[in-house]
Amino acid sequence: MKKLLQIIILVFIISCDSKKSSSDLADKEFEICIESKYSERIENGPAGGNLTDKKNIHKLLELALVKEGYLTDITKNGYLKLFDKIKNKDIDSDFFDKLKLQLGFDPFLLLPFIGQAQLKCYDQIVLREKIVDKTSWQYKVMESLWEIEKSGDLNFNDGNLANALNSIPEKKFEKMMYRKLFLDVIYFHHNYKK
Repeated sequence: MKKLLQIIILVFIISCDSKKSSSDLADKEFEICIESKYSERIENGPAGGNLTDKKNIHKLLELALVKEGYLTDITKNGYLKLFDKIKNKDIDSDFFDKLKLQLGFDPFLLLPFIGQAQLKCYDQIVLREKIVDKTSWQYKVMESLWEIEKSGDLNFNDGNLANALNSIPEKKFEKMMYRKLFLDVIYFHHNYKK
């Protein structure tokens, strides 16, 4: 009986560890995929500016949004409030012109429109690698991105972008790799979707 109990406990521990490692593996795969997609963009990206700025473009955009008071805090709630400001057209278009001037280049080529890098990376961990299943938060994010792609139109009012954001656990959202998507969309929306 004692031996059986030890085996059950061991199986339980291994089971818990394998679930944890699956989640860790999904994060690692996503990070590698995202970084390689953005590295390609940096390699083929815009002239001007310096390489450090190009590598940190998302952080620089996010910090500029915070500095100007558009992004109140770097949380899911802060981003949802930012989406409301975008819906209400409360972001001055000069903000982006100042950012371009400060950087010395237009970062558009570094900030791909929704559905490109991120959807491919979610697709990789969900569909191709099957690291996570259809009940995972990653799959829910991917479904929201699919809805945006199907509509063919980026609309902050339709809820799909907020659904994608809300599907990401707050702890994961603390990682820049999960915020890059939303920064890309915000930049695109204000600079090329008039």
